[in-house]
Amino acid sequence: VCRLRLNKLGIFCLISAAALLFLLRTEMPLLGRGRGVSIKELLSVSIELCERAGQQILRHRAAAKINKSSAQISDSAPPVTKADLASNAELVFGFHKSFPWLHVVSEESQSAPVDYRALALASHRHPDLEPLRHDFFVNSNDVLVWVDPLDGTQEFTEHLLQYVSVQVCVAYRGTPLLGVLHFPFANKTYWAWRNSRVSDSLKEQLNLPIVLDKHVLKSDSHIKGAADKSHRRRRVLISRSHRALN
Repeated sequence: VCRLRLNKLGIFCLISAAALLFLLRTEMPLLGRGRGVSIKELLSVSIELCERAGQQILRHRAAAKINKSSAQISDSAPPVTKADLASNAELVFGFHKSFPWLHVVSEESQSAPVDYRALALASHRHPDLEPLRHDFFVNSNDVLVWVDPLDGTQEFTEHLLQYVSVQVCVAYRGTPLLGVLHFPFANKTYWAWRNSRVSDSLKEQLNLPIVLDKHVLKSDSHIKGAADKSHRRRRVLISRSHRALN
């Protein structure tokens, strides 16, 4: 008769192995169907790439002054600028370098030429997210990244730079999960993780009452003096290019 004796170390090893097997089966996605993606790391990369794309916009704004050679305006599409293309390259190739297996969809179909090998790898550990202790992994096949490299292209050409932004949305199984909004000319970044946390900059805005400014929806020019100096309020602004959808 073979007798098996387990000491404390053996019991600990068995429990550890069982716990590891449980985590692999429940937390990680099925390896045969896709790759595991850390949501915390994906948000970190999204924030940095948005801000890097914003730097591209600032650089091209300062260098080109958005002249006729760097903007093409048509009746059916917003202007395509050098800044738009450079921002798009920073976002699309940046995501591909950090997460080669992710599907990225951009509003802009073209990108500026980029040296992929020289492109800096975005940090997977953004300092603003270090306090977050929790994280979870999802299957890359269930993730879709949407990017708008330069929202407000018409405002860009009209020098209404406070309305220009870079946007990233991450959807998980068709539902928005992460959102990042960066205003390069104001150097402000807002982000949110659904049912988890929002940036401190967004918390400040969430404490203000919401006001839908209908005048903005009807006007062909942005409202002048819209900000009430005596009463701080959140204003929901809808750009002219999207106004017909409402």
